[in-house]
Amino acid sequence: MKSWLSLSGFVPNQMLPCGRGGSFVIAVKPERHLVIDGHNIIHAWPDSRRLMRESMESAHAHVVAAGLVVHDTEHMRVTVVFDGKGSEITSEPASEGSDCLVVFAPASMTADDLIEQLVGASESPAAIVVATGDRLERETVSSLGAEVISPKNLESWVDRCRSVQSRRVLNRSAQNNWHNPLPL
Repeated sequence: MKSWLSLSGFVPNQMLPCGRGGSFVIAVKPERHLVIDGHNIIHAWPDSRRLMRESMESAHAHVVAAGLVVHDTEHMRVTVVFDGKGSEITSEPASEGSDCLVVFAPASMTADDLIEQLVGASESPAAIVVATGDRLERETVSSLGAEVISPKNLESWVDRCRSVQSRRVLNRSAQNNWHNPLPL
């Protein structure tokens, strides 16, 4: 089980001996994991729907970029799952060196099926947050133990993360008296 702290070998909430006969509890939080139902979010967000009319690739990139904002700000795993075309599950990192993945289900299953399998196979389904507006998908993954959020709540989360990122950049700029050395 992964944790926010690198305490490999410890079981969450394990009682450990402490000096003088006492003990303490190590509260290790399992890694949180956001799983985004890609096409469902594309159809739910007006900006993504508009991009989809121009290019499905652009709509995919818009949702993946939203996932990256959460990944980078919240320091959590993010997986964006799309329906696929091939004979196998394919995945690629959303950006170099990140654990934010873009996954395409094979043609023989839907993204919903794959998300349900991910949640069902997890050692910690309660650490998974699934973003979808699909009622049946919401009920299924919730019954498996995952938390579920709506497309609107995901959009609000992404907006909050963007605000946090902007404040961090402004704070760093102010602390470092940052200026652009390039003549523009």
